Amino acid sequence: MEVDEIYDKRTAQALKAAGLNTVESIVLLRRYELPFQTKKADAVMSAAVSAIISRRVEEIEVANDEVVVRCVDASLIDEPLLAALKRALLCEYMNVGLDGDRVVITKRVHGVPSWIKPDEDWERVKRAAARWRSVLMAQKAEELRKKTGVAVSPEEVKKLAEDLGFDGFCKEFFADIKGNEAMKAALACSVFSTPDEPVNTLVVGPPGTAKTLALEIISQLEDVVTVGANVTRAGLVVNYASGELGVLAEADGKLVVVDEFDKAPPKDLQYTYELISSGRCDVHTGRIHERIRSKFILVALANPHGGVFSENPLSDIPLDPPLVSRFSLVVRSSELEGQDLVDLVHDKLLHGDSIRGRSELTAWVALARQQRPAVSDNGRLREFSRWLAEEIIGKYQDTPLRRDTRMPVHARRIMLALARAEFRDVVDEEIVERTQKILEKTTEEWKK
Repeated sequence: MEVDEIYDKRTAQALKAAGLNTVESIVLLRRYELPFQTKKADAVMSAAVSAIISRRVEEIEVANDEVVVRCVDASLIDEPLLAALKRALLCEYMNVGLDGDRVVITKRVHGVPSWIKPDEDWERVKRAAARWRSVLMAQKAEELRKKTGVAVSPEEVKKLAEDLGFDGFCKEFFADIKGNEAMKAALACSVFSTPDEPVNTLVVGPPGTAKTLALEIISQLEDVVTVGANVTRAGLVVNYASGELGVLAEADGKLVVVDEFDKAPPKDLQYTYELISSGRCDVHTGRIHERIRSKFILVALANPHGGVFSENPLSDIPLDPPLVSRFSLVVRSSELEGQDLVDLVHDKLLHGDSIRGRSELTAWVALARQQRPAVSDNGRLREFSRWLAEEIIGKYQDTPLRRDTRMPVHARRIMLALARAEFRDVVDEEIVERTQKILEKTTEEWKK
């Protein structure tokens, strides 16, 4: 982190003149080694400590016998971070251990200087950790407010996630969509995925099955690009008429919702194969010769062949099977009937076409995407592996639905999205079970 990022111009120039070009180099020094008088040196050091902790630390947990500092990434735990933590948490004479992306601090009883009182010092460490925890929470709340317009704390968001869970999110976030439960679950998985581990979803259904409504709801989130039919006809990766790069090529780090995905030019769709799979592709046309790098989450909406489903819905999927296999979830959206239709009519009579605001849920998504769960090798995972191989890959590999050997990666990303939605650190047996149910529901829809 460059000193220009956090200090005023005059202070930054003085630091650079002393050979201190980065914030990390400052926290490794003693206060008297800085090129300032005592008061100014204290302020410079405090700013450096705050900047490093704010950017590298995800959360601080305070217990009676330990303080746990969870970092954004294990690679960020280095000498400057540990030096900053020692200054901020007053833990120079405590035990400091590393555990993955965590720094664990405990009271040291033996080997401390004679003038140190371990119990009193440990209480000071816990008080300092609690103060910094409050600072981090306030900073994250402000970040959420800027992104979502909602001034809620991370704790409030996590409490909402605990109360509602993933199923509750689907119900509340997609409250304007009646029926189509499998579609809502699939779209929620996409919403809670990340561009590095995307759950790409293809929704196929005739007009009037809430596909466009889903697009409008998802567009309320941060970093979402919506693409209409005119854009798809012009090209998603490259526009052959203008020679310009398309939306997907420019959508790095975003969630992209594409309406009438099946209307994209066939040549252009060929480029999407690898771009969807790996986030890169080479484009060579008369006007463009570029290597594209773009990682995104894709929600694609399409109409079935002929506009409606036939007696064999699988045959109505409008994309080539190799392209279909790039999607983690392929969902059939259906026209409403029975009570779902009655509920929709009543809702439209009452509210018209307006879409209900979802600001707290938007904050939930923004915070959850920062979660980094891991997959544990539990007993249920082995059973799921067999089921995935036999019931999904085995039965649909040679069909228009094309569930092939890409499915393990797709399934893993679904599991991570579910864990992320509920702020879980580990994909446990319950998450594996729910992943299987989502895959069962989305494939069952194609048998109707």
